[in-house]
Amino acid sequence: MSRLLHKIKKVDHSVKNNFSSNGFGYSSKIDSFFKWLPMFSVFLFDLTGIKTKSDSRKAVKIIAFSETLLNMIVLPLKKMTKRRRPDDFFKYNSFPSGHTATSFLGAEILRQEMKESIPEISLAGYGVAITTATLRLYKKKHWLSDVIVGATIGIISAQITYNLLKK
Repeated sequence: MSRLLHKIKKVDHSVKNNFSSNGFGYSSKIDSFFKWLPMFSVFLFDLTGIKTKSDSRKAVKIIAFSETLLNMIVLPLKKMTKRRRPDDFFKYNSFPSGHTATSFLGAEILRQEMKESIPEISLAGYGVAITTATLRLYKKKHWLSDVIVGATIGIISAQITYNLLKK
């Protein structure tokens, strides 16, 4: 196990060192906006009359349950792992990436809601989510493994919610 962790850390540092030397100190807040964009797109489509799988009321339940589940996983992991952020020697809350988790959660909800009516739009949320994760790396707020695990938690949280609500 320690050998695997060593390899993961080695990849993390390689990505950090080679990704961009300019990312440190990059101050745009666009990643904070992007993390919510796929999720809120579901409401936007519903409000404009574009058919979604669920009405606004059910979408609120899906999002609330999914976000609760996600935070029940992400927040304890941040406290348990106490992983230092790449850009700050004093912040120990890097793993997993909450921005990435939320963005991928929204992307999966958007996919689920739009896959039958407009399949092309259903995948657009993943483009936004990937951009969010990339910005977290570029800004040196997270390690590569932080965003990979965050993305996984986001997708799985949405899928669990949809599976539970089917029953």
